[in-house]
Amino acid sequence: LHAGNYTVTATITNANYTLGGETFTVPFVIEKAKLTVTVNSEKITYGSDAPVYDLSFDGFVSADGGSETDDESVIRGAATYSYTFGGLPVSYAAGSDVGTYNVKAAGLQADDYYFVYSSEGTLTVSPRTIVLTVTGEDKTYDGEAASVIVSADNRFGDDEIVYVYSYSHRESSAVNAGEYTVTVTLGTGGKTGNYVLGSAAGYSDGFEIAKRTLTV
Repeated sequence: LHAGNYTVTATITNANYTLGGETFTVPFVIEKAKLTVTVNSEKITYGSDAPVYDLSFDGFVSADGGSETDDESVIRGAATYSYTFGGLPVSYAAGSDVGTYNVKAAGLQADDYYFVYSSEGTLTVSPRTIVLTVTGEDKTYDGEAASVIVSADNRFGDDEIVYVYSYSHRESSAVNAGEYTVTVTLGTGGKTGNYVLGSAAGYSDGFEIAKRTLTV
């Protein structure tokens, strides 16, 4: 029998007895069984969509009263998921910051079970690895700093990434004539915290500011 409200009626079919015209009827209820739902934890890289979560169920009962069976076919509907981050409710989408999110399911239905969503899983979002291409400007001295162009391979969307520029002459920029090496690493701000460099030492390029010819 499935969960629900029932009535049992007692009758006698033996011709040698009678119930005296009375019918004995007793109502009874089969309550829904408890099914505990756990979200299995997942790991993804920054910029990824939310994964398709696996759910674990504890409390399935076989129809014949025998051993427990994981019969997920009795469940209807698709689970929905809510997130908390640092104890606060948040939403998750591709581009949400790195860190560990707690994930809780809801929304499932079944005729013979009620659901308890007491066990949270975690979604761990790890930093995205990027590779930089650094190009320093070769030019003739003009009193202006040489430009350094940085492009990031594997950046997510139009994320703002802040860079730190270190020059071989220990200057904050390359202005005077000479040969330079510039090394670019990650700074702070924008979406920078969601990234790591493929090279821990950063990425470099050499360039030269040539002396300017004076006519006397």
